[in-house]
Amino acid sequence: MAALKRLAGVAALSLALVAPACMGESESPARLRVLTPTPEPAAMISPTPAAVEEPTPTPEPTPDPESTPTPDDDPSPSNDLDAAMAAAAAALGIDAGDACSDGEDCIRELPGGGTRTDGSIARLAYVAGAGGGAIAIVARDTAGTWQYWLLTAGETYQLFDVPGDLRICSDASTLTVRQAPDPGAAAAGELGHGEVVHAGSFALTEPGSLESHGAGWYRVDGAVSGWVSSRESSDAALGDCTLRNQIEGEPGTVG
Repeated sequence: MAALKRLAGVAALSLALVAPACMGESESPARLRVLTPTPEPAAMISPTPAAVEEPTPTPEPTPDPESTPTPDDDPSPSNDLDAAMAAAAAALGIDAGDACSDGEDCIRELPGGGTRTDGSIARLAYVAGAGGGAIAIVARDTAGTWQYWLLTAGETYQLFDVPGDLRICSDASTLTVRQAPDPGAAAAGELGHGEVVHAGSFALTEPGSLESHGAGWYRVDGAVSGWVSSRESSDAALGDCTLRNQIEGEPGTVG
């Protein structure tokens, strides 16, 4: 029994001496490699760009209505009427409209708004300071500007209601129609004496004055289209050229 205990002790001692030798160097507890976790790379921090300051827009200046110029050629009816009255007043040496004084000769609009300025000829009232009056006729020139034509207190031969019908009053069997409102313009054709044609517009080429009435040209269309002198024609509603001949004399050579 004692021998067995000694054998067991020897065996245990042998095992204790052999065990470390059997363990590989790499498995030595003292030499076990410690696995250190690899640190995650630090996130790259991009610098925040500096904010670019947007320029503050300069507000557009608000136009001052009182300082805004008004065109001289304002086509409004009131300005057109004022221009027509001013043209007649200037030629006759008197006032017009609101500038008129009591007891003085004056140019005014026809009563009841009877003056129309949407065409090439217009009628105005000549009011005499001493009483009575007449009709002042104004017409547009070739540039469209109002000019004084004539003053009448009775019947006249000229055609004022344009567009309208016009009668040819020639000193010969025919009258030369011109391509432009000028006696020196090229001929566009001929119209016979007494012939009635349609006049679409009028252009005053010789403004009137205190001493004499003016003259101009009618634009006619039909078999012959062109311009006819106001001195060589008459309002067709009169029936013939009698009144024209009484005022102007027998037809001359204009045209």
